[in-house]
Amino acid sequence: DMSKGGNDTWFFMGTSISQMGIKSIEVDSNFAQLIHARYSDYYPVMLRGGIGCVTSSGVVDGLKYYGEYVGNVTYWAIEMGTNDAWGGTNDKVPFFKKNMQEIIDTAKAHNVIPVIARMIATNPDVAKWQVHEDFLKAIDELTEANNLPKGPDFFDYFSKHPEELSTSDGVHPAEKGAASMHRLWAEAMAPLYAAGVEEGGTERFVPTKNVHFAMPQIRVEDHSIVVTGADANASVSVVSPMGQIMNAQQLPSGNYMVIIRTSGMSMTSRVTIK
Repeated sequence: DMSKGGNDTWFFMGTSISQMGIKSIEVDSNFAQLIHARYSDYYPVMLRGGIGCVTSSGVVDGLKYYGEYVGNVTYWAIEMGTNDAWGGTNDKVPFFKKNMQEIIDTAKAHNVIPVIARMIATNPDVAKWQVHEDFLKAIDELTEANNLPKGPDFFDYFSKHPEELSTSDGVHPAEKGAASMHRLWAEAMAPLYAAGVEEGGTERFVPTKNVHFAMPQIRVEDHSIVVTGADANASVSVVSPMGQIMNAQQLPSGNYMVIIRTSGMSMTSRVTIK
C-alpha cells in the first residue's frame, strides 16, 4: 500500500522470460530483497509482469492499458525482444527498434523511467538458434539515445552460463537462471540507490522508513501459516487444493491458497508447506 507516499516502485515488463524468471519461479532472494540487503533504508515495491509469446508489437498494441494500470510507478524494468528475435535472423530489428521507442515514449509521457535489459542469450546447442547481435545493438542505441539507465546484460551472462537455462528449450531460465535474473537486475540498478545514499547524493527514492506498508505478510512456521500486518477485522481463510477450508495450524505438506479479505482489500496468495 503506497497510498501514503513512496516512489520506490518497479514494474517488470516482459515476455515469458520475465513471466517465469521474475514472477513464477520462487527464488531465495528477489530484486527487492537484494536491494534491501545492500541499502537497508530501501525496499522496492515490485509489480511483476511478463506475457508468454508477446512481441514488442504486442506490447505496443496494449500500451493504453500499460499506461492505465502501471503508468504511476517510477520505473519500468523491461525485458523484451526474444520473440522478435526468434530463429536468429535480424529481419525484425527495424520494427523492434521502432516499437521499443514507442514504449519508451509512452513511459516518459507518464513520468516513468524505462530501463531495458539486453535480451537473454539462448543455449544454441538446445534451441538451435541464437539472438542476432543487431537486436543487442538496437537496445544499446535506444538506451544511449534516450539517456536511460543501463539495464542488466542478460545476453552476456547467459551466453556464459547456458546451464542456467531450460534443458527443454534452451531459451527460458531454469530455477538458478531465475535467481540470476533477480541478481542481475539488482546489480544493474544498485547505482540508482547508491546515488541516493552516498554523502552529497540527491535522494532518488523515498526511504522505506517513511512509507506506510499495509499489505499483510504471510509466512510458514512449523507447518503452520502465520499472517501478520492484517487489519484487525480481516477475514483469513486457508483453502486446500480440493477447496476445503483448513485450520491454519499444523497443516500437512502441500499447496494452499491463503485468502485475506477486509472491507477495502482482497488478497490471495499461494503458499507451499514442505
